[in-house]
Amino acid sequence: MRSWMAEGFPKLGNDLEGEAEKCLQELVDRCLVLVCKKSLDGTKIRSCKVHDLIYDLCVREIQRENIFIMNDTVLDYSYSECRYLSMQKMQPFKRVTGDEIDYCPYGLYRALLTPVHRQLRDHDNNDLLKRTHSIFSFHLKDSYFSGLQSELIHFKLLKVLELRDILIDNFPVQILSLIWLRYLSLQCHVNLDIPSEIRKLWNLQTFIVQVPPVFIGRSVLITYPEEIWGLMQLRHLKNVKELGINGYVIDFNSIRDSGLLNNLVHLQQLETLSFIGCFPLFPASASTFPATLKKLMLRFTLLSWSDLDIIAELLNLEVLKVMDYACRGEEWHPNVRRFARLKLLLIEYNDLKYWKATDNNFPVLERLVLNECRYLKEIPIEFAEIHILQLIELTRCLPELGESATRIQKEQEDLGNNPVDVRISNPYDEFDDDEDDDDDYDDYDDVDDEENSYVDVAEDNDNEDSDADAAERDDT
Repeated sequence: MRSWMAEGFPKLGNDLEGEAEKCLQELVDRCLVLVCKKSLDGTKIRSCKVHDLIYDLCVREIQRENIFIMNDTVLDYSYSECRYLSMQKMQPFKRVTGDEIDYCPYGLYRALLTPVHRQLRDHDNNDLLKRTHSIFSFHLKDSYFSGLQSELIHFKLLKVLELRDILIDNFPVQILSLIWLRYLSLQCHVNLDIPSEIRKLWNLQTFIVQVPPVFIGRSVLITYPEEIWGLMQLRHLKNVKELGINGYVIDFNSIRDSGLLNNLVHLQQLETLSFIGCFPLFPASASTFPATLKKLMLRFTLLSWSDLDIIAELLNLEVLKVMDYACRGEEWHPNVRRFARLKLLLIEYNDLKYWKATDNNFPVLERLVLNECRYLKEIPIEFAEIHILQLIELTRCLPELGESATRIQKEQEDLGNNPVDVRISNPYDEFDDDEDDDDDYDDYDDVDDEENSYVDVAEDNDNEDSDADAAERDDT
């Protein structure tokens, strides 16, 4: 959807995201796009696909309507050809098959070309470069990125530059000349300084700098200049709605002294927040968080269960995910504070044995998901009093916990409420030797194999639900 915004498809200036979401939902409603995965609360589409026949139809319509021309450019063995990309490799209408991609040692990039290319001759390569609209890299070997990088300065009208498939060790200065650029995505594996000249990209809407999952355990520092705040069109960085803070290998004292966490309250559009491994840094007061926060994910934070009383004070929080030993200890006894608007509670991988809570603690809870809670034997029976509770989902938990959920279901029936839907998969036997651990659930990622072929067209990499679904990518 951010690519759509960069291409200028949504037209409502103040709510481009909302317009893009409507477009996607309309495609889904017409069965042109198939949803593969949604967020746990069902509010967002996380990944989708199209049937291969629909893909072919899209390509034909693009060509018929003169919207774009797809140009796949392969970088082959010859370094000399790679160096003189603009003169030898940017031939219009060049297409490659999947087999050619698989056997291409140095990868390719794909350019979306504006319709004017239909009037260009093969040797008009300079004009071709100037008229290219979008570039997406695919399997491009890092050492051969220099061939494309050296030519970037010639792509004068470029709006989308997707280099997430390439590891960079310094910011490509050629990008600074692309003043019409609206979408920029980079990936680095070492410390990266964004130059102050980034202010030249005054049309930039989306700016993503990722560290690939294989490097997440390392200390990689990405430094942004003060001038970044001068980019008034920037929607994905400055007007932050989703933020992830990863504290595996950093200087905790310097982060605390910098006052970084004290600035969270100033992110007045923040809705989704993730803390990963930040146990010395976790805010000590609910006033640190912005009032707009709706979703919070904690992972490897090693808090005490009583620390969740701070979270309970967040008046607009609707989703709480406590994952991978986010809390340690065997007992959770929430105090009189309540999670006023919490609709979804996910608890996963912990040592919790005793959970004492009432319906007053979770008055509007709709979905309770417990994964790998191997010591917990009982859900508080008071949950039967939560009349809007719709789902209790248990995965790899003790059979006693399943029996507890069934008791809540029966109690709701006796009270005349709509009984909660109880789903239990892969019950865990406490005497199990764990020999089947490799067959554990793959959180909500399962998509049935089908006879027909499909083309994956989009997958959201926002960290909030990707982590919940055991997908590790984080675009913050």
